[in-house]
Amino acid sequence: WNLGFKYPEKLAALAPVAGRPADLAGLALEKAPRMPVLYSQGGKDTLATPEAARELAKVAGKKLANFKFREYPADDHFVIGVTSMPAIFDFFDAQRSAPRKKR
Repeated sequence: WNLGFKYPEKLAALAPVAGRPADLAGLALEKAPRMPVLYSQGGKDTLATPEAARELAKVAGKKLANFKFREYPADDHFVIGVTSMPAIFDFFDAQRSAPRKKR
């Protein structure tokens, strides 16, 4: 999250998994409101909680034009890193073939 929005000109898309910045107010989403983001979260995660992820998803959904949140109800903090990969690669592939827009 932090690096992606600190240097949005260096990335075509972002796909954070199971986590969020502690300071939502300090997250510079306005620097790249068109940045494609797929955010994946495990529903049984006890390290990066689903509640915290949902809170960030609400904020990001209002500020980002191309934001998707996907929660995997049966996954914990470690399993989500594996089960989310097919959707993440599909997401990145779609960004590669999409026309580039100014972020």
